[in-house]
Amino acid sequence: MNILIAPNSMKGSLNARDFADIACKAFRSVSPLFNVRTAPVADGGDYTGEILIDAMGARRFTAEVNDPLNRPVTCGFGVAGDTAVIEMASASGLKLIPDTERNPEITSSFGTGQLMKRAFELGCSRVLLGAGGSATVDGGIGILDGLGFEFLDFNGRKLPGRASSLQNVAEIRYPQPVLAEHEILILCDVNNPLLGENGAASVFGPQKGATPEMVKRLENGLENWVTLIEKLTGKEIRSLPGSGAAGGIACGLSLLKNTKLIKGSEFVFDMIGLEEKLQWADLVLTGEGRLDSQSLSDKAPYALSVRAKQAGIPVIALAGSYEDRVAGSFDAVFSILNEPVTTGFAMQNAGTLVFQGASQIARFLLATRQDLSAGNEILKEIQTALRGNQVIKAMELLGKLNSDSAAYWYYLGMVLKKEQKWGEAMNAFLKSLEIDASHEQARAGLEMTRSILSFTNPHLLDP
Repeated sequence: MNILIAPNSMKGSLNARDFADIACKAFRSVSPLFNVRTAPVADGGDYTGEILIDAMGARRFTAEVNDPLNRPVTCGFGVAGDTAVIEMASASGLKLIPDTERNPEITSSFGTGQLMKRAFELGCSRVLLGAGGSATVDGGIGILDGLGFEFLDFNGRKLPGRASSLQNVAEIRYPQPVLAEHEILILCDVNNPLLGENGAASVFGPQKGATPEMVKRLENGLENWVTLIEKLTGKEIRSLPGSGAAGGIACGLSLLKNTKLIKGSEFVFDMIGLEEKLQWADLVLTGEGRLDSQSLSDKAPYALSVRAKQAGIPVIALAGSYEDRVAGSFDAVFSILNEPVTTGFAMQNAGTLVFQGASQIARFLLATRQDLSAGNEILKEIQTALRGNQVIKAMELLGKLNSDSAAYWYYLGMVLKKEQKWGEAMNAFLKSLEIDASHEQARAGLEMTRSILSFTNPHLLDP
């Protein structure tokens, strides 16, 4: 059975890659008959930059910039050709600020602007900007400040690039020399508009430390800011789906001519070749920290479920917690929690809890699929036969298994290795890895066989 494990990150506890690797190990621990491939996903939020950097084979750079409270922080970003991959959360993220210091009226996205400026200096003409996880509701004024823009109030006085300035901005001065026309793709993980009850201030302000009074001031500031920018650009921005993402950065970045808002999940899916991976899969396992109403706004697990269902593939989600109204978007949803625990405990032990939850799903699949359960018993007999050097019996038992699993080819390789048929054993291990590239036992068997051949005939494997 082919299992594609494609989770989003669990914010603050487990990144998407670790989530996928742990769930993969859980399935393997239950039965070798599960062919498992991992494809960690993102949607513009946490870990988007890392996934895109890997998918694009980008070169990694670091730069020291300002965090949301103007303190130095070293951030990484990627460059592939003329394209830079920047994750806003790395420079302007909520994760950089303790709860007691969160105040979106004074935090700034300035550091993200500094990262973009550094990318431009390296010759990049295109930026992929992951917009999730920010600590700001500054409408992108901080980013523009980092790029060299200046802001004046109604009396011509210069204003700092932060949210508290927005309601007083009357004039914007472009940097000199004028920036070249760069393409900015903002990868959104939500579709909220800029203003109103579903806008940046009302929905995301409280998450970033805003009191009800602050939310009102932030809303007024964004209203003044977008009115000015719409006048300067001739574009309607306030009602664009996604314009409320990351504290409304699309508003400010609209001053750069080639700025586009795109669905982060869809872009990431295309970059990692999701369609091809789905063609291979019999079942998809996805998940994230919490599945709630925000998950339906093009978050990666929901968007993945839509794609998988179009391909006729069932999808199971594994989450820390979930709302019933969201559960209907998947074929099944399971929580990793099996008893009442604190949020802190769950976050600190997320890896163990994911392993346990994925193991239970694997056991259920094994118990309900007669072919898998029967095959698993045969594998146990093969293991016993190999330990007793009963090669003929092991080969007879292999004949009862389907050859579509990585486990079949791995154990065939082990039988052939015992018969000292080194070339055939290598081919069997390679076939196992072709089906399941992360099959560690097959890789170890292949390397051992190569070592034996190299020792007995040093020049046999020369190109």
